[in-house]
Amino acid sequence: MLFRISLPKRLLLILLLAVGVMCLLPLVNELHRLKFRSTSNDRRALIALDHLLTAQRLYARMHVRFAGSIRELRPAYLDLPLDEETDYCGYKFRLHPKDHSWAVTADPITRGETGTLSFYIDESGVIRVDSKQTATSESKSLNEAPQIP
Repeated sequence: MLFRISLPKRLLLILLLAVGVMCLLPLVNELHRLKFRSTSNDRRALIALDHLLTAQRLYARMHVRFAGSIRELRPAYLDLPLDEETDYCGYKFRLHPKDHSWAVTADPITRGETGTLSFYIDESGVIRVDSKQTATSESKSLNEAPQIP
């Protein structure tokens, strides 16, 4: 049936299809950019958690206690521009001090856009993740959870 269409109508149809594809390309590009940015932020958040773990361990050796806030760790123990009041790499980091332990949670500012996973780490060094809500000590460890693409 397509071949029975006159040449001008066929050309118009091809032109409309080409314009439709051209209109979709920026949308596909934007979706890809958002996905790349969020997975990149996930990786940067993991690196920040590793820095926080090292900083807490060094702090505890010097002060015989864990730091009660991320700000206490800066700048001597933590070289990242990170504290509880600002976001870093699309994530909000919070230190939760306890009597003789600590935990840090890292949640994306906008889930799915600035990050895809929430993270939890404590003095054990085990990183736990959750893709739907704030990660806790009960969340799956990073080794059990789906890998970051």
